[in-house]
Amino acid sequence: MLRPIAENQSAIILALIILNLGLGAVLLMFVRRFTRFQARWRQLLVGVSGSDLETLLEDHLEQRTLLAERVTEIEKFVKVLDDKARHSKRHLGVVRFDAFPDVGGEQSFALAVYDDEGNGAVLSSLVGRTDSRVYCKRMERGKSEIELSEEEKRAVQYAAEKTLSPRAAIR
Repeated sequence: MLRPIAENQSAIILALIILNLGLGAVLLMFVRRFTRFQARWRQLLVGVSGSDLETLLEDHLEQRTLLAERVTEIEKFVKVLDDKARHSKRHLGVVRFDAFPDVGGEQSFALAVYDDEGNGAVLSSLVGRTDSRVYCKRMERGKSEIELSEEEKRAVQYAAEKTLSPRAAIR
């Protein structure tokens, strides 16, 4: 049984040498790949500033926490501003007109000023040759207890048409 091995001993040794050289080449290829992989891994673990991955992740988590707190503060601030904007008198409409036939130049005016809920006032100034008069009519929920003139109604209508919602500007 050992006779075939003994007769082909030199061929078997040659085959084993070739196999060892092949395995050595494969081993060398894996060592080079592992060395490149290890170099890339070190680059990942060591940041530009020389800190390791753990420190970078801790810094990132701390910054993220601070940003989340800041976003919460900003959201609260925006809510306050939104509430103030709803109650600010930002609907404005002006109509100029001639109150009397003997006075020209449209020096009389009606000014409507109110908030998003329709609370505010309509101010009218009637200018004549010898005197001028100013009237103020309070508005609640878009209505006035005192009858509005045509010019005052137009001023209220212009104020409603010209107003942009602050949220519409953001979106």
